[in-house]
Amino acid sequence: MKKDSQLKKNFIWNTIGTTLNAFNSLLFAIIVTRINGIYDAGIFTYSFATACILYVVGIYFGRTYQVTDISKENSDTDYIYNKIITSIFMIIISIVFCIIKRYDAYKSTIFILLSTFKAIEALSEVIYGIIQKKGKLEKVGKSFTIKAMVSLLVFVIVDTTTRNLIYSCISICIVNLFILFTYDLKNMKKLQITKTHFSFKKNNILLKMRILYFFTNTFIAIYYKLF
Repeated sequence: MKKDSQLKKNFIWNTIGTTLNAFNSLLFAIIVTRINGIYDAGIFTYSFATACILYVVGIYFGRTYQVTDISKENSDTDYIYNKIITSIFMIIISIVFCIIKRYDAYKSTIFILLSTFKAIEALSEVIYGIIQKKGKLEKVGKSFTIKAMVSLLVFVIVDTTTRNLIYSCISICIVNLFILFTYDLKNMKKLQITKTHFSFKKNNILLKMRILYFFTNTFIAIYYKLF
């Protein structure tokens, strides 16, 4: 009976959280269009869409692979270390992209900030994977819900007050970082996680061919979907 109750909670909260999270980008775009105008809305929409493509680099092996690692081929800390690497790499790519495209300072700043926002999401994903694997998917759904609602509220307040898109993008990065450290990590620390001493050669998930194949297909699919 208790197991059925937990499954119900997992389903309900995960559905609510993922739905709100999916609609956030659309709501952000609507807010920017109304408050900042068409020009800023164009920059925001393009930057956010491109950041979503780079997000595939950030998540790389994905939560699905992590959760289905029943044999514990890799420890929880292996996934965390590798996710930190891919998230940093994602931000570096966004900076290089701006240089290659010769964006001005304003457009580059917005693009890098939104890429950072998605990189923080990628870091959250590895924690979600650990929590989900322990059967606590409701915690993931609640995290999605809190982030979606608070990010949207703060974005509206900051953008309405300042009418500055840069400040607004900074605000949602801060919100997501704050929730990552105060809620997501707190939930993870309550669980018993598997730990190993990290070695780039021995514990590097990024170099496994089956993951590289999965990553390539996902990246191409999302690229064609968005562009």
